[in-house]
Amino acid sequence: MTHMIQLDNVHVALKGFDLTIDELRIPKGFTVGCIGRNGAGKSTLIRTMMGLTVPARGDVLWDGAPLDVAMKERIGFVYDDLYYPKEFKVKALRRLFRSVYPTWNDSLYTELLESYGVSEKKKIKQLSKGMKMKTQIALALAHDPDVLIMDEPTAGLDPVVRRQFVAMLRDWMDAREDRTLFFSTHITSDLERFADYILLIDDGRVKFFLPIDEVEERFVLVRGTTNTLSERDQAMFEGVEWRGSQFTGLIDRSTHPIADDWIVERASLEDILYFLTEVTHDEARIID
Repeated sequence: MTHMIQLDNVHVALKGFDLTIDELRIPKGFTVGCIGRNGAGKSTLIRTMMGLTVPARGDVLWDGAPLDVAMKERIGFVYDDLYYPKEFKVKALRRLFRSVYPTWNDSLYTELLESYGVSEKKKIKQLSKGMKMKTQIALALAHDPDVLIMDEPTAGLDPVVRRQFVAMLRDWMDAREDRTLFFSTHITSDLERFADYILLIDDGRVKFFLPIDEVEERFVLVRGTTNTLSERDQAMFEGVEWRGSQFTGLIDRSTHPIADDWIVERASLEDILYFLTEVTHDEARIID
């Protein structure tokens, strides 16, 4: 498998926070969803990938080489907002991006804006959150990038706009087999619709990086009564909550058996994120 982004022995030291990535390989041609709590390190990881934060040690490679100007021109980036002067009109962004990217495609940009329903005559301050995001997508795609990096792009969007947004990304990925999408979010339902891989980060460390099919196969929720649990059973939980005589726990069934008298349910990405980062078997949550 060819890797688009490669991190080895990377350590980033910030005030009050450390990011440590021993090894991470983002495969070319796939959609990778990066999940984690707010402050888990998702944005720091992206900034490190993009060369905006310099690690104290380690290597970050893009398509097998250090990030350079030529590679940057192959990357589209989408923030969680449009960070430009609010008095700017959308048409001013066209001129700005045209001057930066040699591969800028004016007709494609016009086509994208029209399909998204964005008017170039409007000022940034007049755009809704959804329209700002659609404008960013048009800006990111109009120079025909090979890679799209997105940092919490769906934060603050209503469910309808989020679905439209996911459809746009699907269309972009489907148009060419060699495109790569890296998408950080804490809204896990977005990723269940189209991600190929899930990267879970917590406290600046990788919890797991797995194909989404394997995530869905391995992790399950189990429910039952406490009188069915032995101490050995309790040690199997990745995370567990107690409510009176009832329990709900997350188990990795690739490594632990499941008792016959437990109720087994599918674990959503939200469940997995919650139990692996908010609740652990060492610090079970008791609900009154």
